[in-house]
Amino acid sequence: MPCLVCGAVKTIKAHLIPRTFALEVQVGKAHAVVRESGEYEDTQSGIWNRDILCGACDNEIGKLEGGAKQSLDALRAAAVGKPLGVHRLAGVAGDDIIRFLAALLWKYASTKPSQGRIELGPYKAILENIAFRGAPIPSSVNAVGFRPLRAQNDDGVFAYRAPKPDRKGGVNTMRLMVGGVVFFVKVDKKTPRDDAFREGGMAGQTDLPYWLAPASMFEEFTVGRDLVNRGELSLFLDRQEGREPSE
Repeated sequence: MPCLVCGAVKTIKAHLIPRTFALEVQVGKAHAVVRESGEYEDTQSGIWNRDILCGACDNEIGKLEGGAKQSLDALRAAAVGKPLGVHRLAGVAGDDIIRFLAALLWKYASTKPSQGRIELGPYKAILENIAFRGAPIPSSVNAVGFRPLRAQNDDGVFAYRAPKPDRKGGVNTMRLMVGGVVFFVKVDKKTPRDDAFREGGMAGQTDLPYWLAPASMFEEFTVGRDLVNRGELSLFLDRQEGREPSE
C-alpha cells in the first residue's frame, strides 16, 4: 500500500508505539505485549505496521518522538520528591507534546484491528494535519498528563499502553501511557468540566503542565500489577529477569 500521508509507493516498518519508548520497559532481550484478554506475546521492540508510512513521513514524526522522549525523561526526573498536584516542566512547549500524541493516535487509527485500531472519526484528519503538516492545534484538541508515582523517589517506567477511548471531565478523550505518563487527549468540541484540563491542559503552554498522583489511582498500574503475578506471563517475566520461577 502507498503511504497514507503523502502517497509514496514504498512504505517502511513503522512502530506504533515508538521503539525508544517500548525499549524503556524491556528487561533482558524482550518484553511482553499484553492484550485486553490477558493473553500476551513477547516482542523485542514493540508492535509495527509496514503499510501506513513511508520513510520520509516516518522520519518527520520521528523528530516529534525524539523530542518527546527527552521531555518525558526530564519530567520523570523533575517529579522526584515533589508533592502531589500540578507542576510545570520549564522550557517544554505543551504543543510539542500534543503533536507527538497526535502522531501516535493517527498511527493507531490507521493500523489493523488486530493491532488495536482506534476510531477517531473526523479527528483522524485533524490529528494528521497537526502531526505531519504543523497545522494549528484547534480548541477541540488538548491533552493532560498524569505521572503515576509508585514511591516518592520513583523516576522509572513500568509499562506503556496503547490508546483506548475514555472520558475525562465529561469530554471524549483517548487514553494512553508512554514515557511513564498517562495521557488523556481531548478530541471533543466541548469544554471539560473538571480541573484536570483547566489547570493542566497542555495546549498553548510554554512550560509543560503535568499532574503527580499515586500510581494506585490508575488502572495502568493496578491491572498490570495483577497480571504480572499470574500464570504464563509471570513465568515469562521471571525468565527475562533471570529469576527462578515462583512456586
